[in-house]
Amino acid sequence: MITNRLKTSLLLRCPPAVLILAFAAVCVGCSKEKPPSHEDIIRGDFEEILDLNEQKCDGIVGFEKISDLEYLVACGNGESYRIHVSHEGHVNVAPHDP
Repeated sequence: MITNRLKTSLLLRCPPAVLILAFAAVCVGCSKEKPPSHEDIIRGDFEEILDLNEQKCDGIVGFEKISDLEYLVACGNGESYRIHVSHEGHVNVAPHDP
């Protein structure tokens, strides 16, 4: 009887945020999904860049790093693009003839 009252009073005094964080910490360890690789993240970024620049691409089949700020990207439809980031952070996309 006393132990039940003690458990109940502890739960009532515990802020909901603490309970949610504790539950979230337990759930994070339960995930069986493998995190995306660096290549998958870069590929997704390139797909988004090409889409925002209205460039046609049927999925990226490959990319090559030319320098720290420049990549060549090959698309499934045969198109190739040069993606360059300026030192100011501006992204430039241009068709590339292989």
